[in-house]
Amino acid sequence: MIEKISPPITTIKHVATNSDQYIPENFQQVAAGMESQFIDLMIQQMRKSVPLEEAQSSAEEIFSAMEDSERAKILSTTKKGIGLKDLVLDEIYPKKFRNRLAYDSYMKQQEAFNQQTIKANSAMRENRDNIVIHEKKDVTNE
Repeated sequence: MIEKISPPITTIKHVATNSDQYIPENFQQVAAGMESQFIDLMIQQMRKSVPLEEAQSSAEEIFSAMEDSERAKILSTTKKGIGLKDLVLDEIYPKKFRNRLAYDSYMKQQEAFNQQTIKANSAMRENRDNIVIHEKKDVTNE
């Protein structure tokens, strides 16, 4: 009997404990912001479900909304929040990209993009500075 031996398959395995260090900051901020907004919306809806004995003034409504937003921020910034941040990160920056090679590649692309943006902005400024505005001649003095 002849057995077919397949070559070993090599893959990049991510380590769950260290993979978070390879998530770019802007992705983390987006995920945290989405979690905070969701919690804020959830708290607002919970507040609406409780009947009030008397109507609130507009100042009380504003204060309650600000208080709800702060509660949402606090809840989302605890160690794991409610877990929505991790779910969002899994969708927008999958675990297969959470390694040093992918992170370094992403950061190089961002740096190149930033340099191009700086060049484009400075070129636009130069063009703007070179624009000459012609003044109208007063034909009545001739």
